[in-house]
Amino acid sequence: MFRFTHGLAIAAMLAGTTVGAETHDVTGIGMGTVLSKVTEISPSLTMVEAHTDYTGFEGGQGDNPMASATGPCVGTVLVNAGSPTGTGLCNFTDKDGDKLVVAWTARAMSQDGRMQGTWTVEGGSGKWDRATGGGAFNSGVDATGKYTNMISGAAVLP
Repeated sequence: MFRFTHGLAIAAMLAGTTVGAETHDVTGIGMGTVLSKVTEISPSLTMVEAHTDYTGFEGGQGDNPMASATGPCVGTVLVNAGSPTGTGLCNFTDKDGDKLVVAWTARAMSQDGRMQGTWTVEGGSGKWDRATGGGAFNSGVDATGKYTNMISGAAVLP
């Protein structure tokens, strides 16, 4: 029995699967302060030096490990004739002091000017060490100037 169980554990590690990993729904709404710089290059070409300082996330499941995450997200986006391309990174710290790095990619712009794209967990420290996951985002500022980022997806913690 020991050899069979030991062999399964080694096979799982070689396959990149974390034994005992937990998947968490991280759907919610991120809030923060936008510090981005927008530069119009031409009427159809705009460069955005994206910078948002997140103050927290609302909603989602009670076990959402990203709910307490705060910190900066930075990146660069080029909007060419209304189509964005660009990437960035977020450096979050959660309530336990564990660090989380999230990569994001801009993929589309809604008619009301909200940036849409995908995000992936790159890893971090503590509970985020060797974590994976990802999903979609829809971010922007409303008419009152309030920034929100609607996040959907999952995080898998080892």
